[in-house]
Amino acid sequence: MFEYNDLTQLHVELSSMCNAASPGCPRNIYGGYTLPAFKEKQMSLELFKSIIDNDILKNITRILFCGNYGDPITCNDIIEILKYCSSVNPDIHIIIHTNGSLRTIKFWKEIASTNNNRLEVIFSIDGLEDTNKIYRRNTNWNKIIENAKTFINVGGVAIWEYLAFKHNEHQINKAKSLSIELGFKQFRLKKAFGFEQNGQMKVLNSEGNYQYTIFPPTTKSITNISAKPVGQIDNIDVPPSHIQNNKNVITYNEYTEISCLAKNGKEIYIDVEGGVHPCCFLGHVSVDSPGYINQQYKQFSNNFNTKMSIKEALSNNSYFNKI
Repeated sequence: MFEYNDLTQLHVELSSMCNAASPGCPRNIYGGYTLPAFKEKQMSLELFKSIIDNDILKNITRILFCGNYGDPITCNDIIEILKYCSSVNPDIHIIIHTNGSLRTIKFWKEIASTNNNRLEVIFSIDGLEDTNKIYRRNTNWNKIIENAKTFINVGGVAIWEYLAFKHNEHQINKAKSLSIELGFKQFRLKKAFGFEQNGQMKVLNSEGNYQYTIFPPTTKSITNISAKPVGQIDNIDVPPSHIQNNKNVITYNEYTEISCLAKNGKEIYIDVEGGVHPCCFLGHVSVDSPGYINQQYKQFSNNFNTKMSIKEALSNNSYFNKI
């Protein structure tokens, strides 16, 4: 991994609560009902301070509030946590990911005042009024735009992040123009993943019944390789040095060289309960979690435990080093 003194970035999950029901989210079944054993939680200011103390905050350059399960805006203590971070390190770069469909005008004005332009809010808006709700289910377009405008108009720095699908790829230019009109700092087009091997993403209702299917975009340049059916990965997608007789997703995954974003960025992940993980991809697991991924994670250490200090995780922990 890397040494404790080299840590420069944190990714923190402030909440596992969310108003949306996106079919690619691990907290629900294809956008339908929430996982039966799933427990919604949020991080308190007290817990945050106990894990991320002044010494850590003074030495890191960036903190990302996103997570695996929830929207950080649902955290009751988020304003106080932001103020705490900025009071300890005024130069820290803070990034928040949100669907933007929650909270009041007063809240968005207050959140803009917590970090003096070192705070960026990334609004995940995947289309216009008629299409954003297809993937970002249970969100309210008018509320999102109202919140974004309020935040921007009082000096907040906002970024529009747009997941491209077949149902919204025709609106990309309109959405980009709207982002400029509203005052967003940047418009980012993002390749969607979460599709099954047939290249489709099914959507269920709250009772678990099929509703509709989401398809990847038809434009190749904005299609994630994971969205293509097995057998449709051509030699443009797979680097020449990795081409095998069968050019498909499995071949690509086996022979593509891995570049770890967390390791390269000197970043670790903190889950909503305070568990310390090497990255967000391993942040789904915990000591008591079942499942194949969790068993793989545990094999790296005989004393598997995510409830440790950041310093301990990076200095004296075998599975962090092995991973």
